[in-house]
Amino acid sequence: MYEFASHCIDLIVYLLDRSDAIVRSLLQSIYSSEVEDLVSSTFVYNMGFSGTIMANWSDETYRKPANIVKIMGTEGKIVADKHVYKIYLKEANPERGFEKGWNTRYITDFARTVRFYVRGNEYTSQLD
Repeated sequence: MYEFASHCIDLIVYLLDRSDAIVRSLLQSIYSSEVEDLVSSTFVYNMGFSGTIMANWSDETYRKPANIVKIMGTEGKIVADKHVYKIYLKEANPERGFEKGWNTRYITDFARTVRFYVRGNEYTSQLD
């Protein structure tokens, strides 16, 4: 939780603000005997929504750490990571350029070009 989940918690606080309560946490050892390999916590907001953060360094389907945000609502769903965001809408929203169903936007569609690419535009942007 301290090493991997802290970045995810910071991201959620940036996007949604601090939660009003944490209602449950699960700490699970998968391969390790001395530390937890998987940690999940459920955050609750007084505005009527909740979310779960899961940090799992033992998931062999991910080669590197990844922050993936999934937001589900009454009108559809958003799935976003460092490279892409996907929006699923039950109804089209032509004013914003979204069709009914899945709408995918890649970072290369809206990222500003940089003078030198170092494993991601954000690194050169931070330097500049």
